[in-house]
Amino acid sequence: MEIFNFALKEVASSIEAILKESHTDKTTIDYFVMHQANKMINETVRKKCKVEPEKVPYSINKFGNTSSASVPLTMLYNLKNELESKHLKLLLSGFGVGYSWGNCILETNNLICTDILEI
Repeated sequence: MEIFNFALKEVASSIEAILKESHTDKTTIDYFVMHQANKMINETVRKKCKVEPEKVPYSINKFGNTSSASVPLTMLYNLKNELESKHLKLLLSGFGVGYSWGNCILETNNLICTDILEI
């Protein structure tokens, strides 16, 4: 419960803070890619930030919690074709170990992406 409360308090407010600080309207963000620790936490953060479900991709159901790799893994698993062919504006949010968190707003344009290698 303590982790859940941390995520709601710090992660949701830090997402709102980066949007405000960067003068970015959340409607201009194509995708919000969050660390895939727990779908319930991510869904609660998504709802608290009033972000549409289709803007929050998930990979936890396929790969589980892959720690710090979950953000780029989710990008490749869900968005590879769009990353390679479009200009996207992403809000990336990592959080977890030691009650740490960080966010960035990243604009991409026709990235070259590797395939996911499952072993």
